[in-house]
Amino acid sequence: MKRDREALEAATPSIRIYSWKNPSVTLGYSQSPDSELNTSECDRLGIEYSARPTGGGILFHAEDDVAVSLVLPPGDSRRLLRTTAENLRRALLRVGIPAEVSSEKGRGFSRFCATYPTTHEITVGGRKICGISQRKTRNAVLQQCAIFVNDIPGWMARSVKGNRPPSGTLSLKSLNSLAPSFHDLAGLLISHFSTH
Repeated sequence: MKRDREALEAATPSIRIYSWKNPSVTLGYSQSPDSELNTSECDRLGIEYSARPTGGGILFHAEDDVAVSLVLPPGDSRRLLRTTAENLRRALLRVGIPAEVSSEKGRGFSRFCATYPTTHEITVGGRKICGISQRKTRNAVLQQCAIFVNDIPGWMARSVKGNRPPSGTLSLKSLNSLAPSFHDLAGLLISHFSTH
């Protein structure tokens, strides 16, 4: 998350694709770890946590999930979202995932990012499989995309305070037991974003 913040501040157009070594939780920039998380339980369970520079709610990351970070020149944010979503959709289609771009309008704030899709996020059968969040400054736009590759372990729910997250998060592995490797998916993503 620190690298994504630094990339936004530098305002140099770039793409970065990375994964997660350990089960992790990220929060939207307006959320506080002390308010949202059982931080002592996170530490005990080995769950890393951080705040994103973009908005949204609590997001769980299983090991080997794939994240895409884009720094783009300032411009029409809706057009940028459409282009990003279409590139993600095409890359997922190439690995046999029947991905669609959601046309759902936001239903207000949810504590948990995976609860429902909003406009321009990626779905399969109406369920979110890839989230996209955005942060704009005068000099650049940061888009953070999270592709849910693996199922979230149930014990990760103990990391949050208050109501537990809805179960049954959709993942590439739940749709296809032969989920693509990080390197295969990263290669497809770089190909699509480099040419569109």
